[in-house]
Amino acid sequence: MAACGASVVPVPAPADAERAAARWADADLDQLTAGRTLYVQKCSGCHTLVAPHARSPEAWPAMVDAMARRIRLGDPERDLITRYVVTMSELRGVAPSAPSARAAEPDPAAADVGPLGQPQVDAELR
Repeated sequence: MAACGASVVPVPAPADAERAAARWADADLDQLTAGRTLYVQKCSGCHTLVAPHARSPEAWPAMVDAMARRIRLGDPERDLITRYVVTMSELRGVAPSAPSARAAEPDPAAADVGPLGQPQVDAELR
């Protein structure tokens, strides 16, 4: 199950940190990695994780804000998750299995996928 979660939640690489720094001057690889960890830990407790590339960079902030309010997530954690999903969503159109996409490393934390499906996430935002 961990490998399945890891393919949905790609591990950030230095090129991702460069893209993030173009949007947020202080962004770095450590922040993206921390955002990924928080995304897996906090978000999978309520629903199945959504692949970052499944949403546009513009759609993620509102989704993260709505979910963060529901679980009373602090601003620093919310910001790290937002930076991770926005940055990784910029890879839209690059399938995780495509040769040009990075192979995600297995992550034991990704095994904790939540009990609710994607339609639940979308319904909660309406």
